[in-house]
Amino acid sequence: MKKGEILKGFAPLQDNGATACGIWIYAGYFAPADDGTGTIMPATKRRGQKDPGGLGMYPFWAFAWPANRRIIYNRASADPNGKPWAEDKKLIWWDEAQKKWVGYDVPDFVATKAPPIPAARTPLSCAWMERAGSSPR
Repeated sequence: MKKGEILKGFAPLQDNGATACGIWIYAGYFAPADDGTGTIMPATKRRGQKDPGGLGMYPFWAFAWPANRRIIYNRASADPNGKPWAEDKKLIWWDEAQKKWVGYDVPDFVATKAPPIPAARTPLSCAWMERAGSSPR
């Protein structure tokens, strides 16, 4: 990183004094980001209307902390092998060709760690992404 450069998230923070951040969870709040149309602006000022997965995520609208992640523990949206529990509700999944997790949200874990990896929570403590009248079970 160069002196004065805005952090894009909390991952580059170091405990040796090389980086500074008032509140780590807001790291990336003002970082330059695409608004979904190719226009770069501070993340918090974005008003992108795209919803690529049709789940109401709107990843180009402003900034969600931490890391512009819309759903915490989003690993639970896929089975242990990285396949979505339900195709119409897929959020993140393992892409074997790219050797990383991809999808409509920022992974809440190391994106290059191949499955099987456990979800951060048990099914009882995770909220299912449900629509009226449907369930992944």
